[in-house]
Amino acid sequence: MRETIKFNLWAKYFSDKTDRLCYGNGTQSAIKAYGYDIPRQYHLASVVGSKNMRKYESLASMICEQEGFSFSELMKIGLKKMLDGNFKDWEQMMVRLGYFVPEKQLTTVNTQVATYDFSNLASDIAKSRKERGLPSL
Repeated sequence: MRETIKFNLWAKYFSDKTDRLCYGNGTQSAIKAYGYDIPRQYHLASVVGSKNMRKYESLASMICEQEGFSFSELMKIGLKKMLDGNFKDWEQMMVRLGYFVPEKQLTTVNTQVATYDFSNLASDIAKSRKERGLPSL
């Protein structure tokens, strides 16, 4: 990743909670930071905003790696913290860096598929209409 003046400006607009238009909106932040013409360059702004979003999301882990804390080093820290009983704060840091998935997002999906016997469709429709007080067809 190459950090530029315009990327830093984009990140400033993107993370500014007081700017209702740009806060959390990569495209609007790109329009403002890069000076794009809205009608003609909107698509370009959306592409730049999307690319900057990827940079922004991986910025923390990249800084850790530049400072000598690669994934393997972070795992060693986690193992030591686990042995010492201070595991939760390390786990939260790994979620923040994007290495682990937050617990809120770890949901199981019910893969059970219901089957229906379509030979009973006409009688089931008639029954449902009767239950709802509709005239039968």
